[in-house]
Amino acid sequence: SGWYTPPTVVPGEVGSSSDFDKLSALINFLGNSPQGRLFQNGVQGVASGSWVDVEFDNTDYMMNGMTNSASAFVIPYNGTYSFSAQMQFQAIGGEGVGLMTLGLYSANHGTQIRVGTGGYSPAATGPAHVLVADVRLSAGDTVSLQVYQNSTISVNTAGAGAGENCFASIRYVSA
Repeated sequence: SGWYTPPTVVPGEVGSSSDFDKLSALINFLGNSPQGRLFQNGVQGVASGSWVDVEFDNTDYMMNGMTNSASAFVIPYNGTYSFSAQMQFQAIGGEGVGLMTLGLYSANHGTQIRVGTGGYSPAATGPAHVLVADVRLSAGDTVSLQVYQNSTISVNTAGAGAGENCFASIRYVSA
């Protein structure tokens, strides 16, 4: 007891060579799917009471057909995309406590197509707000991150470092 001999896999004994080919194709696809990540190093003021486009000032990567324009991802193919974003906001000493909402905005649809909400107190640097969504998009769609807050005062994003506080990423997952 306490030791384990891992099994060996030999083509022809477990599955068929076509199973290995399918697995290889899947691994290749996942590594080569359209994807991108934007992040914010600077600080951006977010006024109370309206949706504001997040202004990303850096591109971490754009791969395999994914592009960006004015802080928005430009979708290369019809399909399902996995979108994730995180925003953190600075303490600014305000008295208001408000609702913080992140939205995945589609310029082609003219609305937020996914939203995630959480509370916020501008008196202290709050926890990161996160939005994760799988969405169906069409080639040529542009999607961006927006934020809405209603604390009655302006708050600032806490962009810093290599984008660990404020970022958005997207990845194609299926047709």
